[in-house]
This record gives sequence, C-alpha cells and structure tokens, in this order.
Amino acid sequence: MESTDKFSHVKEQRDFATLEVLQVKNVNQLSSPQTYAPAGFTDTQTIQEIADNVEFIFSENSISEDKTTMTFDCKNLPVEFANAFRRIMIAEVPTMAIDRVLVAQNTSVMQDEVLAHRLGLIPIILHDYDLAKFEQLDDLDILEVDDHPPTDDPIEEPEVTLKFELEVICTEYTPEERENITLNEYQKTQKSLQYKDGIIFSSQLRWIPIEGQEDDFVQQRYEYNINNHSFDRLEIDEEDHGKTIIEIPPDIPILKLRPGNCVALDLFAYKGVGKIHTKWSPVCPAAYRLMPRILVKEDADISSDEVDAIVDKCKQNIFVAKNGRLVVDEEQMRFCTSCRECIRLAPESIILQKDKNHYIYSIETVGQLECAEIFKQSIGVLKEKASVLKDRLSNIIDGTPEDEEEETEYSNREYSSREYSSRENYSDGEEDV
Repeated sequence: MESTDKFSHVKEQRDFATLEVLQVKNVNQLSSPQTYAPAGFTDTQTIQEIADNVEFIFSENSISEDKTTMTFDCKNLPVEFANAFRRIMIAEVPTMAIDRVLVAQNTSVMQDEVLAHRLGLIPIILHDYDLAKFEQLDDLDILEVDDHPPTDDPIEEPEVTLKFELEVICTEYTPEERENITLNEYQKTQKSLQYKDGIIFSSQLRWIPIEGQEDDFVQQRYEYNINNHSFDRLEIDEEDHGKTIIEIPPDIPILKLRPGNCVALDLFAYKGVGKIHTKWSPVCPAAYRLMPRILVKEDADISSDEVDAIVDKCKQNIFVAKNGRLVVDEEQMRFCTSCRECIRLAPESIILQKDKNHYIYSIETVGQLECAEIFKQSIGVLKEKASVLKDRLSNIIDGTPEDEEEETEYSNREYSSREYSSRENYSDGEEDV
C-alpha cells in the first residue's frame, strides 16, 4: 500500500525529530517494523535491502591533511548498525599499548601507579603492520580475573610483546653546555627546562628487541632540540629499510624531574582492545549526530528586524537575508548546533528538525591508526560478529549442539589494580639503577 499526502504528517513523525524551545518531539525509534503500516509505510527490511539502500558519502575534505580526523555522512542505515560501528571503533579495534611497568627506580614526586597509567596512554604506532600477527591480550593468561592474580613476570615473546625501557637521571647543565642553550622568555619561566632532562618526553622511550624481532622492526628515534623546543627526526640506517617502523609521538611530556631524580623502568606493551581498558582504544572520540533540517515556512511573517536578529544570532552562518526574507544556506545547515536561538526568535515561522536516517560521523584518532583504517577494521569486526551469529543460529536450527565455551568477564576495577608493578616485585638487587 502506497503512502498518500493524507499521511504525510505520519512520514514526518517517522523520519524526523522536531526540536522546540523546551522539548524534542518524535525522538523514539520504531518499536516494530509495522508501526506505521496502517498509514502505508512499512519498515521491514532484509539484510540485502539494507545493504542496497545504505549510502556512505565522503567529500574531498572528509579526511584532514594529517589524517587524524575524519567526517563523513551515512544515510538509510538502521540506528542499531550506526551505533554498532561507533561502539566497535571505541571498544573492539585492536592496538598496542603499554600494560606492564616494572619499576626499578623512581625517585620523582609522581607515584609508581600514576606514572604507569600515564605511560599506558602513550600511543604506539606500527607503520604498515598487520596487528593480527600479534596475539591479543584477552587471549593470554595475564589478566587478573576473580581471585586469580596475573602472572608475576611479564610475558616476553616476540609474537606477543613489545618491550621498551626508560632510564633518565636529571642533572645540572655544565657551564659549557649552558653556553650553547638559548631560551626564550617563556622557556625561562619553565624551571624544568633549566636542568638537563628536567622533563621526560615520550621520545626517550627506547625499544628493546626481544629475540627474533630484530629482523622485523626498527624504532623511529627523535632528538630533542631545547633551543627551539622541537624534536628532530633521525634518519633510519639504510640496513633497516624495509622493516616495520615502531614510532611513538615524541612530544608527549611524561614526567618532570629535579637534579638527582632518577627513573628506571622496563615497559611491556601488548595487543588489546578498548573494552578491556581505554588505553587500547584507538579513537577519541568516535561519534555521530543526526543531520539537521531547517525550514522557513513559505507563509512566514518575519519582519526585517527579526530577520536581521536571527542572522546575527546564528553563529554557524546558516541563515542569510535575501530581499528582506530569511533564507537557509543548505551547505551550512549541517553545522547547526541546535542552540534553538532561531526558534526562540521566530517559533511560528521556523521548523528545526533532525533527520533520523542521516548520520554525520566524526572520528578522531589517538594516533595508533589512521581514521580510515579504524573505520575499515570496524566493518570487518561487525562482519565477523555476523558470521559467528549466523553459524550459531544454523546450529540451533539444525539441532547441532554447540561446544561449551568459557566466557570471562573483566572488571575495570579488577583490571586497573594491576596496571603497574611496584618495587615490592623486585629483589634487592633490582631496586638499584
């Protein structure tokens, strides 16, 4: 049964949420595919129909020049799938992150566990490397579950671990060294810059190859230039060309020291996903919002003073005045922040809505992966989930008993309790640098 103009208001209710000054109408999604069937609208779709109707719209400016942010539009996708992509990007795209920190010496003012937490949030980039070659953390017996503690010693296997070390002693500059340092007025106010290694940066993390990794990886190193507060990229030896480059953004401040302070750490990075701990999440943030729809009624009675006031109030430049009339700039409409200033000034003349079938995705990477790669991997994860569901449903229909699988639930509180190893894990000989 085809819809008619008689039920056009029903289609509006189904497809658009309407914003008013003090409330939002028609927010809810469909409770049943047949909710609007009496009005001639059916929302029953097969997976193939969803795949045929969905649209992903990318523009020339979808991806930023540094490839750290990406925005794109998606149309005609059920909200369950739209939200699934968002959740998978946050929680189920694997990355490498520092998980175990063995502290041999830390005489700074920062506690061991806080320092370990900061180190865990530093992104580790493996250029053009398939992380599937690493075993994932939740497949390993190194998590604290229930009353069973993790293994005392970190796992050091070439297909599991990336190992780093950090050894820094803060000292005074010698008179000769100080003569070669030129600080600007701002730097002179930063006391930590008055000392050698007064600030520990992420560029000082040094990769230690585990046996078997020398042939596959090489670290991109940086040198700190205190005069202009920059990091100079060092050339990789010619013999290491062709290896996977391990890179850590060099300019992340980790810790401030004073002369005599010392830090000596062994760091162990594993592959994991954001649902175990947020340090493995590759995005910050991954979100979507509904496409705004703004209409000015044809019979709107808006005075020229009101038109000027609305144009002036809209900070996104969505409205323009043409021949004394209020007109919506279609290209700028997507940037509406729903501040509602326009409908406060002309509530009877302007309609402010959100399209329930048009999503605007915004993705910002933490650094481990490019945005496009994160979204691509989220599609792969969703396909794998669908394949597992299909197989299990087939077993149920065929009457084939499924193998019993042990499922382990991880508690954030239980997991965070073992994010670092304190000095008590060391023998007396390991306490000293």
